[in-house]
Amino acid sequence: MMKPSVKCAAAIILLLHILLLLSGCSGRNTPPTGQEVTVWFQNNEEDLNTVRDYLATLDFDSMDIKYSKMIVGNTYIIGYTYIGESQLNKTRLPIREDAVLLALRSLRKAGCKNIYYSRNTLQYCIWRGTSSIDCGVAYRADGQMPDIAYLTQCEPLEVDGWYWYVADFEEWRVQNAK
Repeated sequence: MMKPSVKCAAAIILLLHILLLLSGCSGRNTPPTGQEVTVWFQNNEEDLNTVRDYLATLDFDSMDIKYSKMIVGNTYIIGYTYIGESQLNKTRLPIREDAVLLALRSLRKAGCKNIYYSRNTLQYCIWRGTSSIDCGVAYRADGQMPDIAYLTQCEPLEVDGWYWYVADFEEWRVQNAK
């Protein structure tokens, strides 16, 4: 028979493990390798291109795509920013294109956390660590290196314009403190 203190400790450990799982944190604080990201890219390339091509038809300075249960039908919305009359304006736009919605749902199931567009770079975050580390794939049409905040690793993929990246604030801060 277990002592009450051992039962309490086991219950606390089990509760912490459940909370980590519910928060979407696997406990892994090391980003996927370039090879793992490349495989993810290959498995999801068609959906990535569908979203990329749709966003290319929109004319905004920056955008992010988020899943929204607030709009009837559990759809995705684009939060976009545009500069007009010397003001920064933000608004939301529901996505109504069926092919894009299917691609977004598929990417979400495959682990895509967020999609951002800013500074000519389309960024798909597929992994987020427990401390300000993101990892994913990025696209830049002009072939230049993606412009991503706190970028610490970036390598081209086999397809022109596509890269895998790691953005790690702490590592970036240390590298740029000199």
